[in-house]
Amino acid sequence: MAFKTAGLADVAFIYVDDFGVWSRNLDDHEWHMCAVLCLIQDLGLTLAQDKAHVTHNKVPLLGHLISGKGTRTMPSKCQAIQSIPYPSTLAQLEHVIRFFSYYKNYVPCFSALIAPLQHLKMTLLHPSPKTGHAHKCYCAGTSVPDDPSTHQSLTELKSILQNCTLRFPDYTQPFLLYVDAS
Repeated sequence: MAFKTAGLADVAFIYVDDFGVWSRNLDDHEWHMCAVLCLIQDLGLTLAQDKAHVTHNKVPLLGHLISGKGTRTMPSKCQAIQSIPYPSTLAQLEHVIRFFSYYKNYVPCFSALIAPLQHLKMTLLHPSPKTGHAHKCYCAGTSVPDDPSTHQSLTELKSILQNCTLRFPDYTQPFLLYVDAS
């Protein structure tokens, strides 16, 4: 909110305790950084120097690596993605679905790819208690059957997230819009 009211919403954003400042060139970046740092000082906030990445071509932010080319999953996250085993319990299945949903913008036709895992989850959840401790116990104790379509879904999701970049829009080119209703 403070960035917006200070007229900095086009060059800076804040998310919980992280913020980013971007610019087209070094001169603009110097001005933008001065404006943002003055605002932070006026608000009485402090920054962690070890987390600061100033004048870098790419920076890690919220599990993504952001550069002038676009955003991508961080290499450490890619390694973690590849090591995700096939879930053995409903609780693990729910965790896997939530994890991939966080990165769904990187996955074309995400709804179709995640559908076998979602269908299995809903099938297994049907008789469960809806909330609370009983729900958690049910999910932790419910085994996930071995199913080729869910294995394939998990493998394809891992493969897509291994090496992908979301490019920033080029406003000089026409846009082609695909709508995913997930």
